[in-house]
Amino acid sequence: MQITVKEYLKNSLIALKVQLKKRDKWIKDWPSQCCVTASEIEWTSTTAKALLTCQADESLKPLKILFRTQVKILDRYSNMIRLPLDKIIRLRVVGIITKEVHGRDVIERLIKTQTMDIQSFEWQMQLRFYWERHEQNEDCIIRQTITKFTYNYVAIYSILTHSAKI
Repeated sequence: MQITVKEYLKNSLIALKVQLKKRDKWIKDWPSQCCVTASEIEWTSTTAKALLTCQADESLKPLKILFRTQVKILDRYSNMIRLPLDKIIRLRVVGIITKEVHGRDVIERLIKTQTMDIQSFEWQMQLRFYWERHEQNEDCIIRQTITKFTYNYVAIYSILTHSAKI
């Protein structure tokens, strides 16, 4: 089961990158666990790139642009939640909205604290999800400060959730 969910996560991440402007379609095509985790990976990637650009340009402009993008993403999901959706899709959208609101708030905090470095504690203290390749293997890696976890897939009461393992 773990191998299957890992493949689904990999494919949902690829699909998200292709369908960034069509998240409403993407969210209906993939399991909830994959949607939330792929969204986390995408958020980490775009925020880290913005921070690197901020540092290179010595400007907060990339983070401010990312903040506006995050607000647009939330607007799309807010519009989607107003539509008639089946129960599972609605729960999936609510979960992603919650995650995206947190992402928006983190970006706002990075701007307010004038954080422009991926090595800063303000960024390092965040729970960050990465899709990493090591030799022939790919996996989701979760980092916070100096801690590194490998993503783990656990079935609890027939509901797929995610947890970290050391």
